[in-house]
Amino acid sequence: MDNAMKAILDAAREYGFFQHRADVADYDWTTADFTPLGVWHDLDLTSIVPEHAHAVLCRAVIQAYYIGQYFQIRRKGYTQGKIMSAVDVSVAMAFERQDMVCGIGPDRIIQGWGQANLNLIYLVVKGWWF
Repeated sequence: MDNAMKAILDAAREYGFFQHRADVADYDWTTADFTPLGVWHDLDLTSIVPEHAHAVLCRAVIQAYYIGQYFQIRRKGYTQGKIMSAVDVSVAMAFERQDMVCGIGPDRIIQGWGQANLNLIYLVVKGWWF
């Protein structure tokens, strides 16, 4: 690691900053990546998010036939629902869009979970915090 990058990371650790991701052509994960629904799926961020990042900002788009269905993301290994991000379906068959924040560890893996009645899930990383 060169001195300039070390200085940036040192400042980030002390003060923190957000890095917006460059324009992307498509979603990073789609419904197929969360199949089967109803179980946690690992989402590897290593090709998207640089080392030393502490959290990611994602945009989720979901759709379901029934209201009350939801999609969640969490840091890999976390089990408490109080610290997960979620988006809920409030209108049947409408596209629900929401930004979600999720902490990440050194492995840069998060997990996603969708209820069995979701018929569409798209997820994209918008940026990250150092």
